[in-house]
Amino acid sequence: MIICVIMLHAAMTYMAYVPEWWYVIDSNKSLNFTMLVVFLDAFPMSVLFYLAGYFAVPSLNKYKFKNFVTAKFKRIFIPWLLGMIFAAPFFAYATFKAFNLPDPGFFAFIKNYFLNPQPHGGFHQQGHYWFLNVLFAMLIIYALAAKLINLINIKPLHVFIITFIFYFISAICLMPPDDWLNIYCFIYFQPARIAGYIALFILGVRAYNQDLKFNFIAYFALAVISGIALLARKFTPALQFNQNINLFFDAVFYSLFSVSFTLSLINLFAKIKKLPQALINLSSASYSIYWQHQIILMPLLYLIRPMSLDIAIKWLIGVTLTVVIACLVNKFIFKRLPLLNKIF
Repeated sequence: MIICVIMLHAAMTYMAYVPEWWYVIDSNKSLNFTMLVVFLDAFPMSVLFYLAGYFAVPSLNKYKFKNFVTAKFKRIFIPWLLGMIFAAPFFAYATFKAFNLPDPGFFAFIKNYFLNPQPHGGFHQQGHYWFLNVLFAMLIIYALAAKLINLINIKPLHVFIITFIFYFISAICLMPPDDWLNIYCFIYFQPARIAGYIALFILGVRAYNQDLKFNFIAYFALAVISGIALLARKFTPALQFNQNINLFFDAVFYSLFSVSFTLSLINLFAKIKKLPQALINLSSASYSIYWQHQIILMPLLYLIRPMSLDIAIKWLIGVTLTVVIACLVNKFIFKRLPLLNKIF
């Protein structure tokens, strides 16, 4: 899933209709990469929130409340804070530069644009560290409400329906899916998706406690149908309606695809009894790779931007080198430094 996130972020540089908050934009763009972004944007975070809920249960059982909160503060909140201080301002500044806006200088940008929502607004962001912010909040709330959540006993089909409803209501009633909510430069998330992420986190908790089983064929078939419908709605001229109708159908298909594909993937990988050692090693480094990846990926994509290569080759170079460099940094730096080796 972390590699899927890296693939997504790399693809956004080459997509047509790139979001106005993106960091590096290539002069060559492709609708194929836009379709890839739509696909990759729909499930990796859903899976990650599910897994976070699943593994929160044994973690809380092991540490109990006080030690659990302390452990998550060190492992989740501190890396978020480090990312916010040392990386996120540069991502925001890269956005400013990417759209060729008049450059006020880095420190003036931080003061007048990044930390000051008025009058400029729109230039504060947390990059990919928003996930750590939201995840930390969910973990603390779970620790407080674990006994209540543990009382829930529900069938897999009902779980799917409830999770879909959460996703759909969030997507249709709040804001467009790509809009971000910034609250005092501290809380930063996509309102159209947050209810779905919460539902999947709770679903992960229930799956651990209840040993929920999901039918792979049924949910995968639903994922294929809703995924094709989502892409068709977005990229077929005949299926472009007014904004409200578009938002309604996008919410339906996105929610169905995200939830059903997440459940089918969980079911598929749960059947694997043994993994190659290389994948186990890569998995153990996944948190470190996630934390680092945009710090590595964005400069790489910027450096190869002038090269006369096909954008698919540029994308592949960016993804591959990012994973390799992040693994090396994790192994030879993070794992050898006294404080970082306890976090990553």
